[in-house]
Amino acid sequence: MSPEPCGSQLLLELFSKTSTGVVYKALPLDGPPEIRLVLRFDEDFARLPEVDRTVRKHAKQWQAVRDINALNLLETAKPGEPLWCACEYRQGRLLSDVLERCKHEGIPLAVDQSVYLAERLAGSLLSAATQDLSHGCMTPEWILVTFEGEVKILPGLCKDILASHPREGTAAEVLRRYQPALPEGARLPRNAADICAVGALLFEFLVHEPFFTGAAGFDPAKRLEEAKKGEGSAEGLPANLHGILRRSLLQGTPEAYADLAALKADLDQLITSGEYSPTTFNIAFLMHSLFRGVDEAESNADQALV
Repeated sequence: MSPEPCGSQLLLELFSKTSTGVVYKALPLDGPPEIRLVLRFDEDFARLPEVDRTVRKHAKQWQAVRDINALNLLETAKPGEPLWCACEYRQGRLLSDVLERCKHEGIPLAVDQSVYLAERLAGSLLSAATQDLSHGCMTPEWILVTFEGEVKILPGLCKDILASHPREGTAAEVLRRYQPALPEGARLPRNAADICAVGALLFEFLVHEPFFTGAAGFDPAKRLEEAKKGEGSAEGLPANLHGILRRSLLQGTPEAYADLAALKADLDQLITSGEYSPTTFNIAFLMHSLFRGVDEAESNADQALV
């Protein structure tokens, strides 16, 4: 694509398409040439007053944060500008693109890889929570997996979106797949949405399909029991993983996790017990298998940009 200005950024090339907008590699128009990731929100989505207001409110909070577990927010659109945000850049791919490539290549995530991704994600969300932030809109589109096997979250700018605008459109449909399905009148912990998102993603990693089906009368407990037993040629979920999924996905029940720390502790226990032995190398190998040669070509291209 030809370079295109977007606020104070110069969009250089497409990085990914998401339900909320398009992500580009970019450089700032002023200052040192530093590659960034810029999300330019979809116009139909961003023109809703509630969406614009909600994103800008959360941007103020996330722009004050510097966390090694996140792609930190650097700049956002000024008032009156179309909605965009600029974050730190790392070579890798959004998890949504990784999962799509896994499906296309016929390379499903192994159990060790699934546990690793869930544990790292829980750690990143817990790190944000210690800074009085909840993400609130976690989906595979808000997670970056580097070619070295690291996991970074993008800032939670779309938190509360489902409550602040009509629940229609692709962005709402994607987000709803990772949000709690609640019993009427249930009371939830502050980070319930993040706890549920980790569980829904872990389920998707293991079963290779989304947890929430979107069907009327969806029963999360029944869904988990079906996955535990397995269907057809699919293997059932191991008891220890099934237990973590129950506690993270059945929000509003006595057994549900009270906080992210408890969820991460159980994932850590799986790893330290030796039953699962995930490593950064495992994910790096997966990334190199899925994106053969892309990492080296991208490194050369990035050097040319700056």
